Amino acid sequence: MEAINYTSGLLWLCTWPVIIYVSYRFIALNIDHFEAYLKDK
Repeated sequence: MEAINYTSGLLWLCTWPVIIYVSYRFIALNIDHFEAYLKDK
């Protein structure tokens, strides 16, 4: 059981930066589109 916990913990550690990066890119992209939309209005 300890090995599984260690592996899942390691997996979480590896995936967190990816999740943060993807969500950051998504938010940045949306802000760019929103600013362009405001300028067009």
